[in-house]
Formats: sequence, C-alpha cells, structure tokens
Amino acid sequence: MKLTSEAFDRARAFIQDQFRPLEQALCAFHFENGSQDSVHDELSKFQHANGGFGRALEPDCRLPAPSPLATTVAFQIMRNINTPPDHPLITQGIQYFLDTYDAQYERWHWTMPAMNEHPRAPWWTHNPDGLGEPGFRANPGAEIVGYLWHYSTLVDEEFLDQRTETTLSHLESLATQMDMHDLLCYLSLLESNNLPDGERIQIGLKLLQASSEIVTRDPDKWSTYSVKPLWLAPSPSSAVFEDLQAEVHLNLDYEIENQKEDGAWHPFWSWDNEYTEAWETAKQEWKGVLTLKTLLSLKAYDRL
Repeated sequence: MKLTSEAFDRARAFIQDQFRPLEQALCAFHFENGSQDSVHDELSKFQHANGGFGRALEPDCRLPAPSPLATTVAFQIMRNINTPPDHPLITQGIQYFLDTYDAQYERWHWTMPAMNEHPRAPWWTHNPDGLGEPGFRANPGAEIVGYLWHYSTLVDEEFLDQRTETTLSHLESLATQMDMHDLLCYLSLLESNNLPDGERIQIGLKLLQASSEIVTRDPDKWSTYSVKPLWLAPSPSSAVFEDLQAEVHLNLDYEIENQKEDGAWHPFWSWDNEYTEAWETAKQEWKGVLTLKTLLSLKAYDRL
C-alpha cells in the first residue's frame, strides 16, 4: 500500500498553508529540493544568544527561554539535514549543552523552574524534588551525548568519554522493559557519527531486546499514546528495523489509512484541561510536525 499522489498533495498543502515556516522550509528541503539555508534561517529564530533553543520549538512546552529540551529538538532537525559542524547553529548549540551540564547531579535537566511559569503539558511541569532521579541520565542525557559524538570535533575528549561512560553505565542498569522515551534517546545516540564501534555494539544489543519487548504490536492501540513501531524505526536504516519489519510495515499501512481529511496526521494526546488556548496552538503545530514526520517515514520506506 502506498500514499496516493492526491493524499500526498493534501498533506503537503496542509504544511504549506497552515503551519510554521520552519516545517514549510523542511518540507521544501525534503520534497522539493529546497535549500538547507532556508531551514537554518527559520531554525535560527528559535535560538538564543547563549546557543540554546526555546520559543516553543517543542510545541508542548511554551517556554520562551532556552532549554535542553528544545535544543535537542533543534539538533534532531540539524542532524537530519546534515548541518555541518562549523555552522554557528551547531557550534553555539554544542556550547550550550556543555554549559548546561550539571556536574553535581551528573546530567542535563529535562525540566526547568521557568517552565512552570508558562503553559505546558503536565509532563513538562518542573518538580525540584526530582532533580536527583537517575532516569534523566537517559532522557535527555543519552540523546545529548549522541549529539556530542556527532559533532565530537567541538567537544573535549575527556569530557565526552566521561559522559559516555555514565550513559552506558546507566543503560546497563535499566531493565529491557525500559521507558519508551529512554529507549528513544538511546536509539538517537546510536544514529550519531563518530560513536566508537565497541560502544555502538554494546548499546545496540540491549536496544534490540528492549525494542522487541516494549513495542506496541496491536494496531487498535496506536490511536493512543503507545510505542508505535515507526517511532522506533522511522526509516530502514534504524538500528532495530530488521527485528521489527513486520510491525513497521503494518504501521505504515495504518498511517496511510488514518490520514485525516485535512491532509494531516493529528496528535493523539491532549492537555487542554489546563491551558485550552495554548493547547489549540500547540495542537496545530503538532499536526505539522507529525505530518512531516509521517511523510518522511513513508518516503524512507518507498510508500509514496
């Protein structure tokens, strides 16, 4: 099954007509030979003077100030479009990661006190009593360490080795029935260039088992917040694709069949009970993010 040309045109039109300029530039880059510079220009509007990204780049967190959360989203985009390591968005962003590492707790913090002053999803509420929880060494730590490896020429070797050792040690402590977001952060780490082969093999073996154990195989549950196979293997180059081939192709069929009438794919979560107006803005932004993400997976698997 493939997405029809008419369905693709509706999805592309939705992004072009109703969404943020950043996603419009990304759609043009991936599907219309658009320029990398256009993506960089739009992404720069979310970056602050200290190198961190904010301004609701992650739609569920409306914090204007920079945060490691929003900065990881920026690096997801930049790595995906092959932004070179000497680009200012990268050099300044890496410096932000280095500056915000908390040596006392041996981690980057996923939430910040200022988040509580702005509309947000409940999972982005800052809890000062949770600063010492070990889980944050994976989420966002493993993902950030991946970006440090990907742009390792910008990072002190000793610092990177120490952060990698902490990240791998935490992975070893986790059960294979790990949290989905922890798994996604470690999968992101595996995608990084320059990660040494020994570490890559060590991480990959654990993630293969974890992915097989926690993936949601029942399509009836994919309309809720679940571990969709495509989240774990958004392209055939994904580390766990070979073990999840059947589930991934079933998920691709599901996404094609569940495109909405407006051409988009919609978020399957909500937080409008506290911030109704802010959620409506975030919901519209998520439609664009998810639509682009789905189209990219369909393209990667030759389903367009």
